[in-house]
Amino acid sequence: MVAQLATTVTAPNGGMNGTLSSVYDGVFLPEFTPWTSDTVWWTGLSPVLDVDLGGLQSISGYKLQADNNDSYRLSYWDDSLSSWQVLGDLPALPGWG
Repeated sequence: MVAQLATTVTAPNGGMNGTLSSVYDGVFLPEFTPWTSDTVWWTGLSPVLDVDLGGLQSISGYKLQADNNDSYRLSYWDDSLSSWQVLGDLPALPGWG
């Protein structure tokens, strides 16, 4: 669980609003919560959030609560390759909320 591992969350490109610690606090908001209510949101088309797990970790899965009309890419840093690797691309979903 990220809530147990994360030590810091940063927004290297800036443009973030809200409390970055909500990214890993383990709280999932009710469906239809307004996107600016106790959330992190951004401006621009290339937002980046870095979640520092404080060292090498084994991760068996992830959960993402996000706005449905946007797509997201999750990546991880591979020390052996010295580059970011894509963990998953999450497409936008139809509907509202």
